[in-house]
Amino acid sequence: MIQFIKDIAMKPMKLFLIIIFIYQIFLVNAFAQPTISYILPDIGSPGMNIYFEIIGPTGTNGNFGADGFYLNDQSSNVKIECLNPADKGKITFGPIVVSWQGRMISSQAFINPTVLPNSSYWSDLQNAFRIPVRVNVNGTFSSIDTFYIVNPYHLGDISSNPDRVFGEGTLGRRSRRGAMIVDSLILASNQTYSVTKTDCDPITPGNQAYLPFILLSKGKINGLNINTIISVNGSAPAAGAGGNGGPGGGGGGGRFCDWSGSGDAGGNGFTGGGPGGRNSSGNPFSNDYQNIKGTGTFINGASLNNVTAPAFAWYEASGGGTGHPFGLSGSGCNDGGGCNPPGGYGGGSGYQQNQKGGSGGYASVGSNSNVGINTGGQIVGNQMGVPLAGGSGGKW
Repeated sequence: MIQFIKDIAMKPMKLFLIIIFIYQIFLVNAFAQPTISYILPDIGSPGMNIYFEIIGPTGTNGNFGADGFYLNDQSSNVKIECLNPADKGKITFGPIVVSWQGRMISSQAFINPTVLPNSSYWSDLQNAFRIPVRVNVNGTFSSIDTFYIVNPYHLGDISSNPDRVFGEGTLGRRSRRGAMIVDSLILASNQTYSVTKTDCDPITPGNQAYLPFILLSKGKINGLNINTIISVNGSAPAAGAGGNGGPGGGGGGGRFCDWSGSGDAGGNGFTGGGPGGRNSSGNPFSNDYQNIKGTGTFINGASLNNVTAPAFAWYEASGGGTGHPFGLSGSGCNDGGGCNPPGGYGGGSGYQQNQKGGSGGYASVGSNSNVGINTGGQIVGNQMGVPLAGGSGGKW
């Protein structure tokens, strides 16, 4: 220590540079720009009040400041603001709650009933009904995102309509982040309706149809009897691919083959499932990945707020993607006889040679590969269902 102090005393320039370096670190941490990853739902209709969530990056604690309740007025340390002053007469944001270690904001949007949007579809709106918003955290402004004021879709009685997929055909369109607003719905008896998984936002990388499906209605939603279902289930694996999640759900892991065959690509979802492939049972030169993770809601199989998909890291089994914006995807397996990775927060993990992996978890732990094995996805989320999230992918 004495020698160190002596060296600093002899070299004032070194001391100066150290001080500058520490100061720069302080500036980066103190004034880093908050990031809005997405808003869900991102639409509202005149006369409605809409509960919505602003989701930040999963790995950035404190992104929106400290957890707590804020009045969202001028004195608040954290507040939601319209970028354009003229928009304040169209939409009002209520008090806010920051949670999940500063990574999420919950609030209500109140839409002025006198606003007259020109369309029910976000992509066709005039600029006057596209509301740029930002979050102000202690005087530092976040990135800008958009809230859309739309007319509800006038669907009403669709019991005789042959279309069965919301977001396609005559059953409206999902918003940029996957929501829909209708005036009312009367559904057919003994029918199952599904939700489109066609990309809602072709400009953003990934497929945003795998964000949770939020269906809002100004009137009642009725089925003619109890056997009417709106399903957001995932799908079983198809040839060459892992199982796809439903809207909001994580993708399933792809399968591996021994010696011959090419295995499966990962399934699509909120985060994509890990890729399968071929292993050579001891000959590393024949190991081969499908090189295809499942499509996520952002690049490289990740979610729109940067939850990563399972990595390329094994040749025996892959992992499933998580459906939770603050969850964790499952892991794969690289040892045919002794590999037992725990499940992620939501995403199920793979298991050993010729064995089924764990199922995805959400409100309860996913089923495990065998007794005493904990490959099932772990519990994620909370009893309040905040944030809005889907289930997770497992490993078939």
